[in-house]
Amino acid sequence: NKTVHTMRSFLIFLITACSFTLYGEARAAESLVAFDETQVTPQTVSPDTSERVTGKPQSSYTRNLSGVSPDTSKADTETPHSEYYYNLGNISYNSGDLGRAILCYERSLHLDPRNRDARHNRDLAIRKTVDKISDGKSWFASAGETLAYTLPLTALVPLALVLFVGALVSGIFFFLTESRGRRRLYFYLGLSLFGLCIFTNALILHWVYTDRAYRSIAVVLSPEVNVHISPEATSGVAFTLHEGARVQLTDEPLDGWQTITLPDGRKGWITSSSIEAVLPH
Repeated sequence: NKTVHTMRSFLIFLITACSFTLYGEARAAESLVAFDETQVTPQTVSPDTSERVTGKPQSSYTRNLSGVSPDTSKADTETPHSEYYYNLGNISYNSGDLGRAILCYERSLHLDPRNRDARHNRDLAIRKTVDKISDGKSWFASAGETLAYTLPLTALVPLALVLFVGALVSGIFFFLTESRGRRRLYFYLGLSLFGLCIFTNALILHWVYTDRAYRSIAVVLSPEVNVHISPEATSGVAFTLHEGARVQLTDEPLDGWQTITLPDGRKGWITSSSIEAVLPH
């Protein structure tokens, strides 16, 4: 009876692992689809392209602005990549346009969350904004984010599949082997692979969640804008935001107004023309 109970428990573990893995892989596959909104051309800026963002060793910013014209700031390809937005962010930063710089860095990080230079420059630009609104993440969430981005998504997906197959094979050998010692070995081996599979899928789901979160993030581009308590210019002012402030979009726009929420819980209505979404609709 004890053996039957153990086998049944292990089978339940494998079924759970299968469901969790398939769900994670399906969601991850969606995140591997190309960023459709990259067809948007950011605002044209034309400062000296030899400049780089300060605050970090100069050697960290020696990349050429390949694919970017100083006159048009347009990509040579129809699908800009992370480096393209990173370079545009540097140009905007050096021209004093903090709002546009943060927007470009966010788009760069959406395409490649592992771009450390873009993350560093974005955080540097945020510290120079008037509002200095953080993302509200706890130390634990930040540590988990760092861990999730240790490997690219293209490596995490096959790794999760390999771990799942390993757990499945261990389960098969567990049922086929008659030796008690080997059964114990396969049981704990499969259990360990099962745990690693869940952990890897948790990292994958973090990528998926981050990708979804970017769909509701926008950046204030106006130098200063009032946030009202209702979608009317004559309504009371709840608070004021400045360029570079990141906000979360809630609901759909209404007659040129958009509801927003800040990490600290403040809410209000802002004119749609004063902000731009990281992923434009």
